[in-house]
Amino acid sequence: MGRMSASYGQFCPIAKASEIFATRWTPLIVREVMTGVHSFNDIHRGVPLISRAVLVARLRELEDHGVIERRPRADGAGHEYWLTPAGEGLRVVMHALGQWGMTYTHDRIKRSDLDPALLIWGLRKRVDLSTLPDRRVVLRFEFSGVPASRTKFRIMGLILGRSGVDVCMKDPGFAVDLTLRGNIRDYVEVYLGHTKWRDVAGTALQLDSDLQIARAFPVWLRFETVNGLNAVILVHGAWADGSSWAKVIPLLISRGVMVTAIQMPLAGFEGDVATLRRAIALAEPPVVLVGHSYGGAVITEAGTEENVSALVYIAAFAPDAGESAGSFGQTVEPVPMGAAVRPDAEAFLKLTEKGIRQDFAQDLSDVEQSVLFAAQAPTAGASLGGTVSRPAWRSKPSWYLCRQRRSRDPARVGADDGAAHGRLSCGDFLKPRGDALASRRHRRPDPAGRPGDVRVARLALI
Repeated sequence: MGRMSASYGQFCPIAKASEIFATRWTPLIVREVMTGVHSFNDIHRGVPLISRAVLVARLRELEDHGVIERRPRADGAGHEYWLTPAGEGLRVVMHALGQWGMTYTHDRIKRSDLDPALLIWGLRKRVDLSTLPDRRVVLRFEFSGVPASRTKFRIMGLILGRSGVDVCMKDPGFAVDLTLRGNIRDYVEVYLGHTKWRDVAGTALQLDSDLQIARAFPVWLRFETVNGLNAVILVHGAWADGSSWAKVIPLLISRGVMVTAIQMPLAGFEGDVATLRRAIALAEPPVVLVGHSYGGAVITEAGTEENVSALVYIAAFAPDAGESAGSFGQTVEPVPMGAAVRPDAEAFLKLTEKGIRQDFAQDLSDVEQSVLFAAQAPTAGASLGGTVSRPAWRSKPSWYLCRQRRSRDPARVGADDGAAHGRLSCGDFLKPRGDALASRRHRRPDPAGRPGDVRVARLALI
């Protein structure tokens, strides 16, 4: 019998892509590299049932097809595997495949699929290092209901630290801070998001620890969020629409984040806030609001909703009570873009083409600038003049990101006393970076009601 051809013999793009991606083990190998696993041994730990010889062959095939590339290790000892641009393009595919599996294959999980080692390896990649205390934390997992073929993994551990997380197959010799006991299936259900941690903690899943660590543990391992991630609502600024987040949305989706980019009417502040509140009501909590420019004023007003867990300001206004986006313009020196604003007979504002190209989006391409000018959303002066009643940043965790801008008049950014200064980039307003949420400064809510020490207090640009 002749060898089966790897080709489907069709020019169909799905057929050609399947010849590369749909071979046995390949999606799981790509999954590991996509989640930050780069060494051969670590990839094998994430796909333990594949033989090392087959893994070598699959990695070589992916390299030949331009999906991954080998890079020398920083210490010079061997090499690592990294996604190429073509491999990065598979993120949306992997997310869609994962979501389909979450929806339609839940009843196909058999007892023999419940691998404690795979679960612990997955938890290792999920740990939010930024939330860990400034010391080592040792977790011990004691699983029941483990398949007979995997009983050697019935007891496993994780050593958590801000510099990284280690998996322990044996007793590491350190004092245990938290022991967790329960059926492996219950842990898998929580890990996959089919069961909420708070519904089984202390009942089906037992914890042996002091109260402080028991409360912090689900935050460290992202058990408190949907599928380990938050729902994010993106709120555009003036003269823009939801498509201004077009380069950010695929990056968030590829990381499993449930994303909504709202379309505000920009006909009045109250209407824009109402649009956002409708989106919040439909989203699965907890919800993170991300506002850009004028959108910052909108999330400040709507962010007090119970479903909202945090706010992110991307070069955005963060008004206090009684303030508006427009009132900030009275506290800074005029900027060139101000001369590019043109009102119509109904008090809606638009930008001139020169204003778009030179001051609003000067670092976009010529084609992008032309599209932006043609499609810009007229913005009512009433939107910019709407005042905030109860600013959400006073009671919700909030992050701010500002960047350099070209124009000669720096916008004032910082605390109310003006001690901190910075510059903002107009063009970055229209193409926020996908890693913006990671490059952040965090201001914790002030119980005394003061504005805090890292607030975007005064911006000259809308």
